[in-house]
Amino acid sequence: MTNNTKKVKLALLVLISTILLLAGISIVYYQYHNILKDESLALEVEHNNIHNLYENSLQQLKHELTTYSNISLSSDEVSAAVYQNDRESLLKLTKPLFKLFKENNTHISIMTFRMHDGITLLRLHKPNMFGDALHPSRKGILKTNKEHTYQSGFEVGKLKGAYRVITPIFHKHRYVGSLELGVEPEYILNLLKQIYPLEYALLIEPTNISASISSDTLAKIEDFYLFKSDPFFIENNNNINLQHVNEGIRISYKNHPYIVSDDLRIYDTDNRVIAKILIAKDINILVKKTDRLIKNAFLFTILLILILGGLSHLSFNYFINKLNFSQRQLETFNESLGEEIIKQTHEQNTLLSLFDKGDSVLFKWNNDEYWSIESISDSVTRLMGYTPDDFLSKKVQYASCIHPDDIETVTEEVKHALDAKLDFFTHEPYRILSKEGEIKWIHDNTTLVRDTQGHVTHFVGVISDISEVRQKDQQLMHQSRLAQMGELISMIAHQWRQPLGAISATAIALKIKIDLEKYDLSKEDEREICLRDFKCELDKIEDLTQTLTSTITDFRNFYQPNKHYTMMNIHEPLTKVLNIIQGSFISNKITLVQELTHTLELKLLGNEIMQVVLNIFKNAQDNFQIKETKDREMLMQSYDIENGIELKICDNGGGIDETILDKVFDPYFSTKNDKNGTGLGLYMSKIIIEEHHKGSLRVINTDNGVCFYISLYTSEI
Repeated sequence: MTNNTKKVKLALLVLISTILLLAGISIVYYQYHNILKDESLALEVEHNNIHNLYENSLQQLKHELTTYSNISLSSDEVSAAVYQNDRESLLKLTKPLFKLFKENNTHISIMTFRMHDGITLLRLHKPNMFGDALHPSRKGILKTNKEHTYQSGFEVGKLKGAYRVITPIFHKHRYVGSLELGVEPEYILNLLKQIYPLEYALLIEPTNISASISSDTLAKIEDFYLFKSDPFFIENNNNINLQHVNEGIRISYKNHPYIVSDDLRIYDTDNRVIAKILIAKDINILVKKTDRLIKNAFLFTILLILILGGLSHLSFNYFINKLNFSQRQLETFNESLGEEIIKQTHEQNTLLSLFDKGDSVLFKWNNDEYWSIESISDSVTRLMGYTPDDFLSKKVQYASCIHPDDIETVTEEVKHALDAKLDFFTHEPYRILSKEGEIKWIHDNTTLVRDTQGHVTHFVGVISDISEVRQKDQQLMHQSRLAQMGELISMIAHQWRQPLGAISATAIALKIKIDLEKYDLSKEDEREICLRDFKCELDKIEDLTQTLTSTITDFRNFYQPNKHYTMMNIHEPLTKVLNIIQGSFISNKITLVQELTHTLELKLLGNEIMQVVLNIFKNAQDNFQIKETKDREMLMQSYDIENGIELKICDNGGGIDETILDKVFDPYFSTKNDKNGTGLGLYMSKIIIEEHHKGSLRVINTDNGVCFYISLYTSEI
């Protein structure tokens, strides 16, 4: 080896080592970034689920207390007793009801009747305490006395803080007083703990602490009082900065890391935030998992650098030896060949070396039954494990390396190219089996070579490994569905709210009828009436239960993996989408107009079509909320087009800024804030429509909103 060669070798080794080191650092950083991103996404999904559970629990609690209030006031005797200030009769009438309510919900701690001027007539929870005037801080009672309307919210009274529902009492159309039912805040905290065993604390501003409740006994976090709290917050009250807690702060407690946030708010009867709930999650397992993954990634990178460095050294020596050999051959050929032939040979060798040393494989095979190989680049060994001689000797046929499930499709594509007299075509990605049995996804571009009579004699093709790209698309699909899960749970919660409330009210009414002995079962006609009434109410419960079952079945089927195309009418997945989202649309006061006039059936992946439509609907709903749109309306139309159908979904939410309209389908691009948007929804929707279904997805602004157009065709899949 000459001195110049040694210098070149040293320079190349230094360059390769530097490149490998930078590549290793980039790999570790990329993996670390992805791990943190996955952690953040997992925590975000859990926080969203906790927030949805909290909001739904408050709505259910409000419905329950309202039902109890209506039951309590269903008798004219109760309103008459309030009107006559007859405390003894009122106690006799309502004491059994209060006992029954506490049996159903042990956290109900307040049931108070007040006269129209606010004077306490009867406290069922403290019967001996009455006749006191209303405290000025009780804005809910004051508002009910003034406006004669229902009120609900959290208030701190003379004795305790509670979530309260205040119901006006009328006697012969005259306002005579109010009924107040209240539940201790532990009810919500305990309900959250049953599903998410985290640490919780209820913080109240000092201005909302009643003078009758001693604040000296309450721990504080900055200027807020810990009204109800787990030990974690009491012991760490000096370590929590409320100005940064909405971003999520980390605190070490008993050698475990915790992350603290304050996603939950508590409102008074004027819908003002007067308290907040802090949440602390033990992330010790998550941190250890992250550290282990980062360590493994670092060690793997170091090992990869060492291996590639060694291979580079060996490859360089091999290259030098082969180059020296080629130089000697070239000198021999120079004696017998002309200058033009030498030049052409050198250019050809240079071109072929690009494939020999690259990742793509160059093929030339005959147009025969087995596609026998005539020439092939050395890079086939890296891709498939076979040597070029394995193919050239016909020991291995390329057709036998194609995955059995894909060979029919590949063959049909070649036949179509021959019949259509194409000069060039690109296969749909297909799978091959390597010598070791590993499955790899392939991208294949092929050119047809014809003789002077126009007959195809050979195929020249380039194949490349796209397995990593396919895996990335699958990961993005998984992330997109994970982000949608919290949103779908929220939609189902809206869908379930009314049936669950109706079932609860029906069951409570039946139980009260039994406890109050409304029917005289010793009489036959009373027994028949009882059976008829109970059967009617139970039939209602059964119908409502079927509605709940249908909704959860659609949700379960949506998340079942299914990559088989099925001939169907698009109306089927659209109906399932509407079953899931209609409760959320009703809650958000969104009117949906449907004009479905299509007639064709198509080969579709039903669950993926549901994912696309759900994503468009959810984006429109979020946009309505962000822009506080009034008179929210959406239009969904379907109609036949040439060789397919088109689905059009429009809203009146103000449209998309024209400067970013062409970016909405980019991965990780979102117009929402970091907490609510992943930037994957529309990107995965475009992949589903254009790659999985060979259709098109486009968006156009209108005068007052935006329209999405989904075009699907009959013969593309």
